[in-house]
Parts: sequence; C-alpha cells; structure tokens
Amino acid sequence: MFQNFEDQSDGAAGGGRIEALRQELAAAGVDGFVVPRSDEFQGEYVADYAERLRWISGFSGSAGLAVVLADRAAVFVDGRYTVQVREQVDPAVFAPKHLHDDPPAEWIEESLHEGQVLAYDPWLLTASQVEKFGAACKRAGAELKALEVNLIDRIWADQPDRPQNEVV
Repeated sequence: MFQNFEDQSDGAAGGGRIEALRQELAAAGVDGFVVPRSDEFQGEYVADYAERLRWISGFSGSAGLAVVLADRAAVFVDGRYTVQVREQVDPAVFAPKHLHDDPPAEWIEESLHEGQVLAYDPWLLTASQVEKFGAACKRAGAELKALEVNLIDRIWADQPDRPQNEVV
C-alpha cells in the first residue's frame, strides 16, 4: 500500500451520513461515537476501507478524530490541518477543533450529560485514548463503552474491501 495524495474528501455528504450514524446510535442504545483516523494497526497510513473519518466528515488529513453525538459533532485536528479541516468539513455538521487547544477529552466532558453513553470501536483507539476519554466520561457522569461492531461500517454501503495483497 502506498500513500495516495488524490483528494477524495466529500464534506457535502457529511449531513446525510451523520444522520444515518445518529440512527445507528439510537439503534445501538448509545449517545455518541468516536471516529478516529486510524485502523486496527495504528499505522500512519491506512487503507481506503479504514478511512472512516474521511468518509463521515470529509476531512482527509493524515491525523484527526471526530466525536459524534446526537445533537452535535466535532472534528479534532492538529496545527497542520487547521486550514484544511475548514475547507473540507461542513461547519453546519462538524465543529472544527484544535487537538491541543481544545482536546477531545475536554469537549467530551463538556458535551456529555449524566447517564449518557459514548461508544467506540476498541480496535481503533489506543489504551491512552480509552483512559482519557473514559475519565472524561466519568467526570461528566457518563460512560465510555466499547462496541463489538463499528457503527460507521454498518452505514458505509460502498466501503472498499480490505487489501488482500501479499505482504512484502
């Protein structure tokens, strides 16, 4: 797999996709979902099937994370992508946030309410992220919950296949 610099972002599709994700949230009995720009290997480059952040938000940078709740959503990026995120993401759907100035854990703590559940795919977050987000949920009176299925994968009808190439 080689890095591809072709822009495949589609921020305009974010509204419909976020509504589909919110329907999945309700069906799963959770109030939010964490969407990292990572795959189960935590590598710098991810295959097209794992570009869940790009698919849901339109943001195509190499690092970022979104948190989607029933009533709001945010995309967190570092300083390299502050201009790009504003060009690619629909601000009516996702609030662009700086990863270090406005960390996801703080946003989670401020945005969740007592009794709510924030879900995530345990294959895609690091132990450190789970610890930080779990602590933020606890401070808000909420819960962080691992799901057995990725909710993005459920709604991404034309998700690319996983690579089947030989390892070289």
